[in-house]
Amino acid sequence: MDNMSESENLRNYVRLMSLFLNGELSASDFQKQYLGAFKADETLWQGDIYLILDRVFAETDSYCSDNELRQQLCSAIDDKELYRFVNIEYEKLVSICDE
Repeated sequence: MDNMSESENLRNYVRLMSLFLNGELSASDFQKQYLGAFKADETLWQGDIYLILDRVFAETDSYCSDNELRQQLCSAIDDKELYRFVNIEYEKLVSICDE
């Protein structure tokens, strides 16, 4: 993939995170869209960008909207935890994009 495609793909991740953080996407919708985008992405991300996107994938995959089920799963996280985590990684990603 060329740099333009990578740049577009990265902007899509930033946009998706921003929509979630701004309340325009629910945690469940963010989970579906982010996991789908990450699984379909053929970009060979390198370094810090890969680490950030992969960590967001792992945490998003751990999200569970069902309170009862979440309490049974030791590694499941709720909406607030997902928000906090995505916000931290979003700031890192934006910082890299601005370099």
